[in-house]
Amino acid sequence: MHCELCGLNNHTSFQCKREPLWNCAPELCAAQVTDQSFFYIDEKIDSRASKEKASTAIISVVSGSVTAKQIENEFRNQTCNDTRYETWMWNAKQISENKFSMRFPNAKMVQDWRCSRPLGMRTVEAQIVIRPWSPIGAKGELQHAWFKVSGIPPDQRSLRTIAKVGGLVGKTLEIDEKTRYRDDYVRMRIACRDVTQVPEVAESSLGLFIYDFFFEREMVEPAQQPVSPVGASKMDNCETWRSRGNEAYGKGRLTEAEECYTHGIDSFSSNEGSRKALMLCYSNRAATRMSQGKMREALFDCRKATDIDSSFLKAQVRTAKCLLALGDVEEAQKAFEMCLKSNHHSSLDLKTLKEVSDGLQKAKKISDFILQSKEYLLKKAFDKIPSALQMISDALSISKYSDKLMAMKAEALLLLQRYEEVIRFCEETLYLAERNSVCLCPDKNSEGDNLDNNTCSVKLWRHHLIAKSYFCLGKLEEAHQFLKKYEQMKVMECRCGKQSQESISSFSMTISELMRLKAAGNEAFQSGKYLEAVEYYTTALLSNSESLRFLAVCFCNRAAAYQAMGQILDAIADCSLAIALDADYSKAFSRRSSLYELIGDHDQAANDVRRLIALLEKQLQENMSMPLEKTESIRGNLNQANLRLSFLKLDARKEVSSNMYLILGIEPSSSAVDIKKAYHKAALRHHPDKAGKFLVRSENISDAVWREITNEIRKDADYLFKIIGKAYSMLSDPTI
Repeated sequence: MHCELCGLNNHTSFQCKREPLWNCAPELCAAQVTDQSFFYIDEKIDSRASKEKASTAIISVVSGSVTAKQIENEFRNQTCNDTRYETWMWNAKQISENKFSMRFPNAKMVQDWRCSRPLGMRTVEAQIVIRPWSPIGAKGELQHAWFKVSGIPPDQRSLRTIAKVGGLVGKTLEIDEKTRYRDDYVRMRIACRDVTQVPEVAESSLGLFIYDFFFEREMVEPAQQPVSPVGASKMDNCETWRSRGNEAYGKGRLTEAEECYTHGIDSFSSNEGSRKALMLCYSNRAATRMSQGKMREALFDCRKATDIDSSFLKAQVRTAKCLLALGDVEEAQKAFEMCLKSNHHSSLDLKTLKEVSDGLQKAKKISDFILQSKEYLLKKAFDKIPSALQMISDALSISKYSDKLMAMKAEALLLLQRYEEVIRFCEETLYLAERNSVCLCPDKNSEGDNLDNNTCSVKLWRHHLIAKSYFCLGKLEEAHQFLKKYEQMKVMECRCGKQSQESISSFSMTISELMRLKAAGNEAFQSGKYLEAVEYYTTALLSNSESLRFLAVCFCNRAAAYQAMGQILDAIADCSLAIALDADYSKAFSRRSSLYELIGDHDQAANDVRRLIALLEKQLQENMSMPLEKTESIRGNLNQANLRLSFLKLDARKEVSSNMYLILGIEPSSSAVDIKKAYHKAALRHHPDKAGKFLVRSENISDAVWREITNEIRKDADYLFKIIGKAYSMLSDPTI
């Protein structure tokens, strides 16, 4: 689970309580509605204030005159025999004339005391009404209603974007999760000054493009379906439905338009005169479905229209556009060229002729982009991957429904180690891809043509890459849980489906084994079996080269086991490897600084604490909307780190010598022979040329990233080797 609004992984965006959806509204809401706009200020209520609000009541005096003191006495007298209130201090505050606020022990008691009718006070002649807290000083309240909003591009369906589209006419309060990736509309609840004044169309830009967004308010009573006129012929029926569909389409009511055209098609008559109306219904329904993002269904309608009349240029043009949008660029090129070579070419107006010419150029351009990008991805030319990603993104801006291009983009993001983006992209494009999926496997049989198998195809590669991204982030539990959901997924009968499923199953087994080894190492460590823990962690390290963050965790855990065994140099070396693999791993910095402090290297310990402080400060700045508990935890660690740094600075000024015996792992009573033997063993084990011997470079890691890792490992290994040499030099010097 991942929340787009606050960035956490313990809940979905629709369950987020820390970042309300309406906080995604633009500063000026309803700017597209005449005389209805209003400025919006983010509502930020901390947990303490929220609790206080729930347990506060507003007391209104409806007759008589009372003071805050008299209200306090009234409640004190009425609750004197109730043990629930025996220690409670009643405190009323006047907030306006004849209106007071007063806190109760908890929110339930506010509800117990609330009343809609006036209550007579016992201690003074007055009547009061008690209600739960409500906004103080508000001069009015916004109306709200559910709207079907169409026109939002399928690849622009982040919650923030959807909320801001709603902000064109009001303030978005809620988004229907089930409709988020629907092709025809997104359903959202919007607050406005007057819901009846919301326009049918609002204009805005997304990126550098201008869009029209269509708003259809849901009425309390369900809209009635159009009724066929009594006595109308089948020919009239088909034409009537088409006219109604055209009217609904013009007003942006795409779902209604599609239904009308479908009724027209169902009214098909075999007489010659009705075939033109039928053809137009298919063609118009294709246009409607194209607007809804149902390109595969629209393509079907276009071909039905051209089957009736092969010279119908409008349907031919729409066929070419559908093919281009689906990323079938070769067929799109042929279709556009056919339009230009048609005997009815002269009937094309200038606008349509320009669309056809532009479409042909776009198809050729996308074809070149795909060939070039595919080459970069196959060769894993990391220096070219950013260029490939840009080309793929440009191609997707035209062929928005191409699952092939979506897969290429996700792969490029994965190679660039932008794992969070891979997860979001795969999740956000799944619904869109399911609606337009088709299996392109060359050996597919008839069963591979059904919708279930085709949607299985688009799910499999997404599930694989999402799990792989979680794995590379070091979140093995999330990756494993994600894959478990799809273990029972129906496998397509075609070759590509079986290969994808086999790949996912193999990957799932790898993750399970790594989790088992890590858990076994942790259990052994907790039981005091440190050597056994080292063996488990080592096996896990040798079994994985893909997830650098998981490797870092295993090295850091093994360092703890080595420290418990008294092997301080081994522990420092493992912490250094963990830091080289994951520069944001705060636990590794903290552990290594403690180890340096243990051997008396206070300067190096202080350097690590400084890096730890910088890392914690960065975490606070980059995750402003994280849960309060996590924020407090980071602040606590930051305070401890600053305190440690101050002590380390004092120790460094005292010039306390390092513990040379602890560095070589020997006792102070050791002989010169033992000292020399320990030195040779440590120097051989921690020679810089042997640093990182456990690491195997994955083919998915670029030269630049690997060079950065190895340089960091070498630098730390050189320093550790110097410590060993210095320790031996001092301990073997008879004059010291």
